[in-house]
Amino acid sequence: MKTDNFEKENLGWRLQQLQQRLGEWWELQWSKFFKPPNLDLPDYQPPDFWDTWLKNSLTFIFFAFIFWMIWRSRKTLLRYFAQLKNLNPQSEPETPIYSVSYWVTRSRHFQSSGDYYQACRCLYLAMLQQLHEKGWIIHQASRTDEEYRLLILDLAQPDPYERLFIIHQELCFGKRIASAQLVLDCERAFQKILPTDSSF
Repeated sequence: MKTDNFEKENLGWRLQQLQQRLGEWWELQWSKFFKPPNLDLPDYQPPDFWDTWLKNSLTFIFFAFIFWMIWRSRKTLLRYFAQLKNLNPQSEPETPIYSVSYWVTRSRHFQSSGDYYQACRCLYLAMLQQLHEKGWIIHQASRTDEEYRLLILDLAQPDPYERLFIIHQELCFGKRIASAQLVLDCERAFQKILPTDSSF
């Protein structure tokens, strides 16, 4: 079957072509005057952005919290540092210094009341005060009994001093129990270290 007669052009087709050409011309004219800017935006990757943002935010919140805590406690910190500044590591705590006669009187008082431990201790403290007053061994709060004992070995007659030290150590650190006889032993040792003109 042969079809020689078919339409090559049509009015609707021509109108469609005209409309298409006018649209292309208008788009060309528009792009000449209003060319859109060429924005080369970086690749946006949402997961990395939010991870970074979250980490930075938490870091900022942490340091802000630390700063806030320091700011809130600044008065306490300033007081603490002022106290540290005023501390003198060389200074020793001040303890009242009593005379030898004071300690001997206290020893007799404790002996009469039956507190033999305190009576022996007072004679020991009287001995330390006597060493201090003579300038042989100066008081130091940090000095131990053993250090004192080693220092008195250089004295002319160290035996009575050493006897008092040993009794004091046995009473304080050993299992020895204070008694009236022990107080008499301490008094005998103490009489040997006193000057001959003094009355005990």
